[in-house]
Amino acid sequence: MRGGSSSCAIIAAILLAGSAHAAPASERDRMYAAKGAEQQAYFTARLARLAEAIDRHKRTGALPRGPATFMRQDLDRVWSEMDRIIEQDGRLRPQQQASCAAMLSRVERRLLQTDMRRRMGPIPLRVSRRRATPGFRAAF
Repeated sequence: MRGGSSSCAIIAAILLAGSAHAAPASERDRMYAAKGAEQQAYFTARLARLAEAIDRHKRTGALPRGPATFMRQDLDRVWSEMDRIIEQDGRLRPQQQASCAAMLSRVERRLLQTDMRRRMGPIPLRVSRRRATPGFRAAF
């Protein structure tokens, strides 16, 4: 009987240890859920802002239809991947968050390049006042 009571003590200790870890696990789950909600809000706002910018550029003719479609596909990819990961794990891990941010940054850079090209316009040629030809001659 002595061996039976020691095994009961061990089982009771394991159950108590398990219940002690249950509270931090649920606390950790709540923390992950809060972090995931924060990440989702941040990326949702950023995605909405970029989608609106793409639509605006497309309407004004600054962005051709093909590149606009590719940028929208990048946004859709980030959106679906972010939703899938947050639904599964409760939050984005640092590598996943960096990956989503990098893809959105790439779309932002393309939009900025489009803005810069549109603002600069064509580069004018230097024209000589004496004649309507370029101010320099070719070496050949």
